[in-house]
Amino acid sequence: MGWFTVSNNLLALTTNELNVKTFSVSTFLHQFNSNRPSPRFIEKIWSRTLTRKQPNIHVSSHNQHLTMATLYMLHIETASNSSGPPDIDQDQRESLKRFAKWVPCKCKNNCDKEWNFVNEVGLSKGGNAKQKCGVERYLESGPFRNLFGRADGVALVQMRELWCQAS
Repeated sequence: MGWFTVSNNLLALTTNELNVKTFSVSTFLHQFNSNRPSPRFIEKIWSRTLTRKQPNIHVSSHNQHLTMATLYMLHIETASNSSGPPDIDQDQRESLKRFAKWVPCKCKNNCDKEWNFVNEVGLSKGGNAKQKCGVERYLESGPFRNLFGRADGVALVQMRELWCQAS
């Protein structure tokens, strides 16, 4: 789109006391051209994902998953001229903390896909084109899924639990 510039600063993450890679708001702001989107708009979107314990946006930081979620929200709201959700509740924030986290598929077909559950249902990527994913087949089977795909249903639950573990 031309308004975001990936620089070495973005790739040079800092590491906090829990050994989690983080971005400061100032590092994030420096990735954008000076006129689009406005720094105020960027700060507004960044602040949505802050906790009540982090009221001061100027000293805040996010892990790489929340940073990617913020970038995605910024992209969507800039492209669609949307005002976005007014607030993000604690459960949504916890999910956004894993926005860029992908877990390996555990289906019985060994499809090599990866899964993300930020949308609550599941998104897959990658994999072996010659091998149909058992979990995708399970999700597509509608009312018959418990008749034919019990193992893949269990795999889906296991992947979601793995994804939900703190990152």
